[in-house]
Amino acid sequence: MFGAGAGVIQSSRIFSLCILIITTTSAKARGPVQQCPVYACGPTVDVRFPFQMLPYQPQNDRCAYPGFNLSCGATSFLPTLQLPNAGNFTVQDISYLYQQIYISDPGNCFPGRLPRFNLSGSPFRALDESSFVLFRCPPDDAPTGTAYRKVPCLSSKNSTVIAMPAFIARFAPAPYPCQEMERVVVPGADWVESSGGVLLQWDSPNCRSCEAAYGLCGFKSTTGLQVGCSGLPTNGLSGSAKYGIALGFGIPTILCLIAVLCYVRRKIDANSPHSHHHHHQTALEFSTAVAPQPEVVLVGGLDQSTIDSYPKTTLGQSKRLPGPGDDGTCPICLCEYRAEEALRTLPECKHYFHVHCIDAWLKLNSTCPLCRTDTPDRSSSQSRRLMS
Repeated sequence: MFGAGAGVIQSSRIFSLCILIITTTSAKARGPVQQCPVYACGPTVDVRFPFQMLPYQPQNDRCAYPGFNLSCGATSFLPTLQLPNAGNFTVQDISYLYQQIYISDPGNCFPGRLPRFNLSGSPFRALDESSFVLFRCPPDDAPTGTAYRKVPCLSSKNSTVIAMPAFIARFAPAPYPCQEMERVVVPGADWVESSGGVLLQWDSPNCRSCEAAYGLCGFKSTTGLQVGCSGLPTNGLSGSAKYGIALGFGIPTILCLIAVLCYVRRKIDANSPHSHHHHHQTALEFSTAVAPQPEVVLVGGLDQSTIDSYPKTTLGQSKRLPGPGDDGTCPICLCEYRAEEALRTLPECKHYFHVHCIDAWLKLNSTCPLCRTDTPDRSSSQSRRLMS
């Protein structure tokens, strides 16, 4: 009785574990309830969480993260990013998976914005930064070479503006007759071109894993800044997908229940007073019915007196045998013959073997192991010695 009770307790633990696994999996698949719409100024850039599209979304909208303010420009189908200490910039592209945003100057002269380009107070950072020195040169005396880069949007017919990397300007003299304008920190990208821009990245909120799973990132609750993922497999699925998920959860549940019932039944049977005798009888009947019975093999060998009547040969030093098909190797053990070894010859086929090999064979068989010729009885033994 105690064993049966322990079995029930153990089975209840197994059932609880099955339910815990299924419940945990279901909870992970549900995700947060919060979902947010997608906005756009035109057909190229989608605007969604963590960005906020003004004036369509209010300042305290829970579908936007603080500091990610965008608006639609009056003359462009591209959104405008508002940086607190740098002004407005045109958004060329947004990668929600890599959490990067590519911006350019609305006036197509990003180098002119560099002296006042400041990312403080915003959630963004530059992927790469490098320092340059700007020089204003006469248009006919502007230096050329790999160390100098012309800035077209800052140049005019009366002067040419060039940029030199700061680490080169530190050791090289200023190009004559150019005059130094200012030193700028460039946040990477192709800023020299008039239509160029910079690539910025944000680290918080972190929605990379949600984007990689094709979910929608958003706030988990109506308060706080903790984000989660929605729109995962249980939301908005096709009928076939829902059917697959139902099978995925239903089949493990049924299998767990069957396993629990079988476990309880085995425990109860094992501890029953009549179970041991019944189990022994059933096992005996099963083994008798299923186990293969040994076969009785009739051995057709020869007696020792008959075997001793076959010719016996002592091999000489030359180890030559008169038989045409013999290659100096015993066909039974596959070992080469050695001088002074005792060999036996079968009278009908004239095949040679080691005495101990062929004697053991003939006790079980009456045929030659090499050619299967029957070996007759011989009453007289013969012995001879092959001379070298």
